[in-house]
Amino acid sequence: MKTELTIDPAPRRRRSASDATLLVLFAAVLSLVSCGYSAGPLVPEGVRTVAVLIFENDTFRREIEVELTRAVAEEFHARTNLRVVGDPAAADLVVRGRISSFSERVLADREHNEVTESSVVVEIVVVLENRVAGTTRSVTLSVREPYSTIKGQTLASARAEAFENLAEKVVYSLENDWPDAPDREPS
Repeated sequence: MKTELTIDPAPRRRRSASDATLLVLFAAVLSLVSCGYSAGPLVPEGVRTVAVLIFENDTFRREIEVELTRAVAEEFHARTNLRVVGDPAAADLVVRGRISSFSERVLADREHNEVTESSVVVEIVVVLENRVAGTTRSVTLSVREPYSTIKGQTLASARAEAFENLAEKVVYSLENDWPDAPDREPS
C-alpha cells in the first residue's frame, strides 16, 4: 500500500502571512528597544547605591512608617541595580519622606457598623537626594487601595498593598526630571 504525500498550498500562504506579521511585530519591538525604552526604571547616571531612611509619620497610626520604609527598600532592591545601604553617608541616592495622611474610607457596611467594603487612602511626601548630581527634589504621591471583607480582605492586607504600590511609585519617580530637577524641600 502506497501513501502519497500531498501538500496543500493554502496553509503555506497562511503561514507566510503570519510570518510577515511576526516580522513586523519583531521590528516594532526592536525599534522600541532601540529608542531607549526599558522594562524597568531608569536610574540617574552615576548612582550605584541608595539609602532609604525611616519615613516620618504625621498620622496617628503607629508603626506604619516601618512597613512603608521596608516596602520602599525592597522595591529598590527588586526593580533596580542599586545596592541598598544602611548608612546614608555611603549612599549616592538618599530617600527620605513622611506619611502625610492615612485614612480608611468605608464604602459599605452591614448592621452594627460591620464594614464590608472600604478603602485605604495614603499620601506621602518623598525627598530624593541625588548626591552624585547634587540635586534634591520632592514628590507627593498618593494611592487608594479598596478592599472587601466579604472577599476575605482586611485593612492590613489593603495597607500592605497600598504601601507596595507607593513603593513602586517612589522607584519609578526616579525617571522623571533627573538630573536637572529643581531643588525643593517638602512643604
